[in-house]
Amino acid sequence: MNNKSKFNIIAGLAMIFLFVTSCDTEKEDVPEKGDEIQKVEIPSSDATNPIVAGQMIVIHGEDFTENSEIWIQPSTVTKAEGKEMKAEIISVSENGISFITPKVSGQCDILLRQGGKSQTLGSVYMEEKDLESLSEYMYIIGGQKKIHYHYTNTTSLIILFRK
Repeated sequence: MNNKSKFNIIAGLAMIFLFVTSCDTEKEDVPEKGDEIQKVEIPSSDATNPIVAGQMIVIHGEDFTENSEIWIQPSTVTKAEGKEMKAEIISVSENGISFITPKVSGQCDILLRQGGKSQTLGSVYMEEKDLESLSEYMYIIGGQKKIHYHYTNTTSLIILFRK
């Protein structure tokens, strides 16, 4: 091998090395280590005990911020078509977030977006229920306000009013 061949091989290997190291293999949405919400606690649910669309959910964890957003996305497990839906945030603290679930059914992933990053917090089973089926548990007196409700199988109901 002459010097010119050795030089060409070294130059070629250097170009391959530069190409491989310059490629960005990290996804933007993947939280960096230390940015993720830790100790996440999500209410359990399944087809026999679903979370009802419109229900208020509280998720406990560490390091939520005021700019936290919750999105509900049908899971690939259910092969449901549709896009993720933003949940209405009720309150946020460093140790938890509460929100009203949007109208969606089936197995769904709960996504947290905060600080320009996204994290899947877990999965829940959701079901849309018609308000008519909840009427025996609901007692509303007067006024025309937007109503959010919370319904559980123990027949308890929390009604949140917004102007």
